[in-house]
Amino acid sequence: MAAEHIPVQVACRVLDVSTSGYYAWQSRPPSARAIRHAWLTDLIVEVHQRSRGTYGALRVHAELRLGRGILVGHNAVALLMRRASLAGATGRPEWRHAKPDQGVQFASWAFTQRAKNSGLMPSMGSVGDCYDNAMVEAFWSWMQVELLDRHRWRTRVELANALFDYLEIFHNRTRRHSRLGMLTPLEFEHAFTVA
Repeated sequence: MAAEHIPVQVACRVLDVSTSGYYAWQSRPPSARAIRHAWLTDLIVEVHQRSRGTYGALRVHAELRLGRGILVGHNAVALLMRRASLAGATGRPEWRHAKPDQGVQFASWAFTQRAKNSGLMPSMGSVGDCYDNAMVEAFWSWMQVELLDRHRWRTRVELANALFDYLEIFHNRTRRHSRLGMLTPLEFEHAFTVA
Protein backbone atom coordinates (compact mmCIF):
# COMPACT_ATOMS: atom_id res chain seq x y z
CA MET A 1 0.00 0.00 0.00
CA ALA A 2 2.89 2.33 0.72
CA ALA A 3 4.06 1.83 -2.88
CA GLU A 4 0.65 3.10 -4.00
CA HIS A 5 1.18 6.29 -1.92
CA ILE A 6 -1.60 5.52 0.55
CA PRO A 7 -1.00 7.34 3.86
CA VAL A 8 0.35 5.09 6.64
CA GLN A 9 -2.51 6.00 8.99
CA VAL A 10 -5.16 4.98 6.44
CA ALA A 11 -3.37 1.72 5.57
CA CYS A 12 -2.97 0.81 9.26
CA ARG A 13 -6.65 1.51 9.93
CA VAL A 14 -7.73 -0.66 6.95
CA LEU A 15 -5.42 -3.50 8.01
CA ASP A 16 -6.41 -3.11 11.67
CA VAL A 17 -2.86 -2.61 12.94
CA SER A 18 -1.46 0.16 15.07
CA THR A 19 0.63 2.90 13.49
CA SER A 20 3.28 2.53 16.22
CA GLY A 21 3.41 -1.22 15.52
CA TYR A 22 4.00 -0.53 11.83
CA TYR A 23 6.90 1.84 12.55
CA ALA A 24 8.38 -0.62 15.08
CA TRP A 25 8.19 -3.41 12.45
CA GLN A 26 9.76 -1.17 9.82
CA SER A 27 12.78 -0.32 11.99
CA ARG A 28 13.25 -3.87 13.32
CA PRO A 29 16.20 -5.82 11.84
CA PRO A 30 15.38 -8.96 9.87
CA SER A 31 14.86 -12.09 11.95
CA ALA A 32 17.38 -14.93 12.03
CA ARG A 33 14.90 -17.05 10.06
CA ALA A 34 14.55 -14.39 7.34
CA ILE A 35 18.34 -14.11 7.08
CA ARG A 36 18.73 -17.91 6.85
CA HIS A 37 15.99 -18.11 4.21
CA ALA A 38 17.70 -15.42 2.14
CA TRP A 39 21.04 -17.26 2.43
CA LEU A 40 19.43 -20.61 1.55
CA THR A 41 17.60 -19.07 -1.41
CA ASP A 42 20.91 -17.81 -2.81
CA LEU A 43 22.40 -21.31 -2.45
CA ILE A 44 19.32 -22.94 -3.99
CA VAL A 45 19.48 -20.60 -6.99
CA GLU A 46 23.18 -21.44 -7.42
CA VAL A 47 22.56 -25.22 -7.21
CA HIS A 48 19.63 -24.95 -9.62
CA GLN A 49 21.74 -23.00 -12.12
CA ARG A 50 24.64 -25.47 -11.81
CA SER A 51 22.17 -28.28 -12.57
CA ARG A 52 21.35 -26.50 -15.83
CA GLY A 53 17.89 -25.79 -14.49
CA THR A 54 17.02 -29.48 -14.23
CA TYR A 55 16.99 -30.11 -10.46
CA GLY A 56 13.74 -30.14 -8.55
CA ALA A 57 13.44 -29.89 -4.77
CA LEU A 58 14.61 -33.48 -4.11
CA ARG A 59 17.92 -33.11 -5.93
CA VAL A 60 18.53 -29.55 -4.71
CA HIS A 61 17.94 -30.83 -1.17
CA ALA A 62 20.35 -33.72 -1.76
CA GLU A 63 23.02 -31.36 -3.11
CA LEU A 64 22.68 -29.06 -0.10
CA ARG A 65 22.81 -31.98 2.38
CA LEU A 66 25.30 -34.33 0.73
CA GLY A 67 27.34 -31.99 -1.43
CA ARG A 68 27.58 -29.01 0.90
CA GLY A 69 26.82 -30.42 4.34
CA ILE A 70 23.98 -27.99 5.03
CA LEU A 71 21.26 -29.18 7.38
CA VAL A 72 17.97 -28.18 5.83
CA GLY A 73 14.63 -29.90 5.44
CA HIS A 74 13.17 -30.96 2.11
CA ASN A 75 9.98 -28.95 2.71
CA ALA A 76 12.00 -25.80 3.37
CA VAL A 77 13.84 -26.28 0.07
CA ALA A 78 10.55 -26.84 -1.77
CA LEU A 79 9.04 -23.71 -0.18
CA LEU A 80 12.02 -21.52 -1.03
CA MET A 81 12.13 -22.87 -4.59
CA ARG A 82 8.45 -21.99 -5.06
CA ARG A 83 9.06 -18.48 -3.71
CA ALA A 84 11.99 -18.07 -6.11
CA SER A 85 9.89 -19.47 -9.01
CA LEU A 86 12.31 -22.35 -9.56
CA ALA A 87 11.24 -25.78 -10.79
CA GLY A 88 13.03 -28.84 -12.05
CA ALA A 89 12.81 -30.28 -15.53
CA THR A 90 9.81 -32.54 -15.89
CA GLY A 91 8.82 -35.11 -18.45
CA ARG A 92 6.65 -34.34 -21.41
CA PRO A 93 3.19 -33.38 -20.19
CA GLU A 94 1.26 -34.50 -23.25
CA TRP A 95 -0.38 -37.90 -23.25
CA ARG A 96 1.48 -40.55 -25.17
CA HIS A 97 0.00 -43.90 -26.08
CA ALA A 98 1.93 -46.92 -24.88
CA LYS A 99 4.08 -48.46 -27.56
CA PRO A 100 4.72 -52.25 -27.69
CA ASP A 101 7.82 -53.32 -25.07
CA GLN A 102 9.53 -54.47 -28.78
CA GLY A 103 9.63 -51.55 -31.34
CA VAL A 104 9.92 -52.14 -35.05
CA GLN A 105 13.24 -50.31 -35.10
CA PHE A 106 14.77 -53.04 -32.93
CA ALA A 107 13.16 -55.90 -34.84
CA SER A 108 14.14 -54.65 -38.29
CA TRP A 109 16.58 -56.61 -40.40
CA ALA A 110 18.81 -53.55 -41.04
CA PHE A 111 19.16 -52.79 -37.32
CA THR A 112 19.95 -56.43 -36.51
CA GLN A 113 22.56 -56.65 -39.28
CA ARG A 114 24.21 -53.39 -38.22
CA ALA A 115 24.36 -54.53 -34.59
CA LYS A 116 25.86 -57.91 -35.57
CA ASN A 117 28.41 -56.24 -37.86
CA SER A 118 29.46 -54.08 -34.89
CA GLY A 119 29.90 -57.14 -32.69
CA LEU A 120 26.72 -56.52 -30.68
CA MET A 121 23.82 -58.82 -29.95
CA PRO A 122 20.46 -57.01 -29.99
CA SER A 123 18.30 -57.76 -26.96
CA MET A 124 14.73 -58.90 -27.46
CA GLY A 125 13.34 -59.61 -24.02
CA SER A 126 9.94 -61.09 -23.44
CA VAL A 127 6.91 -58.82 -23.46
CA GLY A 128 6.27 -57.37 -19.99
CA ASP A 129 9.75 -58.20 -18.69
CA CYS A 130 10.35 -55.39 -16.20
CA TYR A 131 14.13 -55.88 -16.04
CA ASP A 132 14.95 -56.00 -19.74
CA ASN A 133 15.83 -52.41 -20.61
CA ALA A 134 14.45 -50.40 -17.68
CA MET A 135 17.72 -48.70 -16.75
CA VAL A 136 18.58 -47.78 -20.33
CA GLU A 137 15.06 -46.53 -21.02
CA ALA A 138 15.15 -44.40 -17.85
CA PHE A 139 18.52 -42.96 -18.91
CA TRP A 140 17.25 -42.08 -22.40
CA SER A 141 14.09 -40.59 -20.93
CA TRP A 142 16.04 -38.25 -18.63
CA MET A 143 18.49 -37.27 -21.34
CA GLN A 144 15.50 -36.44 -23.55
CA VAL A 145 13.94 -34.28 -20.80
CA GLU A 146 17.12 -32.63 -19.50
CA LEU A 147 18.94 -32.03 -22.78
CA LEU A 148 17.31 -32.93 -26.07
CA ASP A 149 13.90 -31.32 -25.47
CA ARG A 150 15.44 -28.08 -24.19
CA HIS A 151 17.83 -27.11 -27.00
CA ARG A 152 18.24 -27.09 -30.78
CA TRP A 153 21.52 -27.60 -32.62
CA ARG A 154 22.49 -26.43 -36.07
CA THR A 155 24.94 -29.24 -36.85
CA ARG A 156 25.66 -32.81 -35.84
CA VAL A 157 28.99 -31.67 -34.40
CA GLU A 158 27.20 -29.26 -32.04
CA LEU A 159 24.86 -32.07 -30.98
CA ALA A 160 27.77 -34.48 -30.48
CA ASN A 161 29.55 -31.91 -28.30
CA ALA A 162 26.38 -31.30 -26.29
CA LEU A 163 25.91 -35.05 -25.76
CA PHE A 164 29.53 -35.43 -24.63
CA ASP A 165 29.18 -32.49 -22.25
CA TYR A 166 25.91 -33.86 -20.84
CA LEU A 167 27.29 -37.38 -20.34
CA GLU A 168 30.86 -36.78 -19.21
CA ILE A 169 30.56 -33.48 -17.39
CA PHE A 170 27.00 -33.28 -16.05
CA HIS A 171 25.53 -36.79 -15.87
CA ASN A 172 28.57 -38.66 -14.54
CA ARG A 173 30.17 -36.00 -12.35
CA THR A 174 27.43 -33.61 -11.20
CA ARG A 175 23.92 -35.07 -11.53
CA ARG A 176 22.61 -36.73 -8.37
CA HIS A 177 20.86 -40.04 -9.04
CA SER A 178 18.06 -41.29 -6.81
CA ARG A 179 18.94 -44.92 -7.57
CA LEU A 180 22.45 -44.29 -6.23
CA GLY A 181 21.30 -42.79 -2.92
CA MET A 182 21.48 -39.27 -4.40
CA LEU A 183 25.19 -39.68 -5.16
CA THR A 184 26.71 -38.82 -8.51
CA PRO A 185 28.01 -41.85 -10.48
CA LEU A 186 31.55 -40.67 -9.78
CA GLU A 187 30.91 -40.39 -6.02
CA PHE A 188 29.21 -43.80 -6.05
CA GLU A 189 32.15 -45.37 -7.86
CA HIS A 190 34.66 -43.85 -5.42
CA ALA A 191 32.60 -44.86 -2.38
CA PHE A 192 32.62 -48.52 -3.39
CA THR A 193 36.08 -48.84 -4.90
CA VAL A 194 38.28 -51.10 -2.83
CA ALA A 195 41.45 -49.28 -1.89
